[in-house]
Amino acid sequence: MRRLLLLAAVTGGTCAAVAAALQTGIGLVEQRLERHKLSWSARTIGPRDWTWTEISGPGLEAKSLSISLGWPTRVMVDSPAIDLEQWLHDDSGKGQTKPRGWRPPYTLEVSGTQLLWADDILTHSLSGQVYPKLTLSDGQTEIHATWHQKPETLMSGWVHGDFPHDQVYGAGRLNFSIGKRMSFELDFPKAQPDHPFIARARMPQNPMKARGVWDQKTGELAAEGSLGEVKWTATGIAKPDSYALDIRVPLTPLSDVVALFDDQIPEAKHAVIRGEVGLTAAITGPSLAMRFEPGARDLSVNGALPDSHSGQVIRWTTKRDDDAAPVHHMTGPRTSGWINKASAGWMPDAVIASEDIRFLSHPGFDLVAIQESLANAKSDERMRGGSTITQQLAKNLFLDGRRTLLRKLRELILALSLEDRMSKDAILTLYLNVVEFGPGIWGIRDAADAWFLKTPDRLTPREAAFLASILPAPRMWHEKISTTGKVPISRVNEVLARMRRRGSLSQTQYDQARAEKLRVVPPQPKG
Repeated sequence: MRRLLLLAAVTGGTCAAVAAALQTGIGLVEQRLERHKLSWSARTIGPRDWTWTEISGPGLEAKSLSISLGWPTRVMVDSPAIDLEQWLHDDSGKGQTKPRGWRPPYTLEVSGTQLLWADDILTHSLSGQVYPKLTLSDGQTEIHATWHQKPETLMSGWVHGDFPHDQVYGAGRLNFSIGKRMSFELDFPKAQPDHPFIARARMPQNPMKARGVWDQKTGELAAEGSLGEVKWTATGIAKPDSYALDIRVPLTPLSDVVALFDDQIPEAKHAVIRGEVGLTAAITGPSLAMRFEPGARDLSVNGALPDSHSGQVIRWTTKRDDDAAPVHHMTGPRTSGWINKASAGWMPDAVIASEDIRFLSHPGFDLVAIQESLANAKSDERMRGGSTITQQLAKNLFLDGRRTLLRKLRELILALSLEDRMSKDAILTLYLNVVEFGPGIWGIRDAADAWFLKTPDRLTPREAAFLASILPAPRMWHEKISTTGKVPISRVNEVLARMRRRGSLSQTQYDQARAEKLRVVPPQPKG
């Protein structure tokens, strides 16, 4: 462009020649933009300054692109948002991912830059020089990199400072190299992961390290890292249109996992925690299929229960949502509404069959149930299911209804401590006296009376199976039955079938229960 202008001036060219040269330069710029599938809403052309506004295209959006003619020519991009995942994608349509070689013969500067990877914000508000050496800063984050001519390493550099990532906060350093293979090494001395799957609030500060290599041609990936004392590895294939990864967390002391959350697990403050936990996972896509295999060895906890959980009277509080007033409850052998196991009729067998088929044999947690729960969870969802009767008792007495990894961990700590202090019969009896069977209906004494106008010991196997069948979502089933008049017969029959398989019912008792007509009148909500 500069040569065209100089040639026109030296040879005594006319204004028309200069205008033609300018038009040629403008055309070259717009050809380059269109080659990268970039569009713009308007342009302003002056004798020395050209501006294109509202630039947008694959992997890039910017407020404006300005070119100031002179020596040297300056190119300025205002407020670009660059999606690195798309920016590195090959435009050939073959679905391959590779970095683009790019060596512009001018100084390129940017202001207010935002770097993204898909929907995740990596850094924002960066300003500085992009070429020939990338130097960007926003006062909190600095990026330094160098372009190389050899394809083995097209760009290498480092990022240092605060990382305001949507899911990880903290200050640290990331070294990277992009070429035929991409490699990285990061070190966050005080990282704070933040994701609704983990907890509602950011995790406390923990050191986080990771390093890995990815071959862009074959898709081979190998990475390893740690958060606090918890280590992990990831290997497999990751391509733009598919991935198959194996992730492994080796057996790690449960106390090290608990330490990641610090005072977010108050039950662990004075508890003695023993044993190890681990996890292996296989994740494939693009349809996101996951297979998890949790592991545990010699787990036990004592001293995690609050002081109030002792004696013959037990108090607990429930709260339906953040705005509702808490409801205080009281139960125990010395309270008038207490039902001991001998007076509970078929309810203990029905609840075990419905809620926790391995209750009498597991140590307070069930790896098979946890595996099913993890397999049904997505990265952006909550943990669902997987709790034993002991864990449900811990949740009812001490925790809220938040479905997060943190609450599951607290639930596990409390359940192990309950198993350490109480017998199986005592745990089951207490559970039957505190669990909810509908709006404001707590414990089997009130449940039998509210749903069937009976005492628990007079319930038939089918009636007991019905009450057990609504336990996963008692308020939802109360509303559904009240609205439609339809009872979940298939769920009731499944509970009866499990009771038969466990030996709680003889074949004759099972046949009679299946033939019995179930008469249910939904009680009026108590709260």
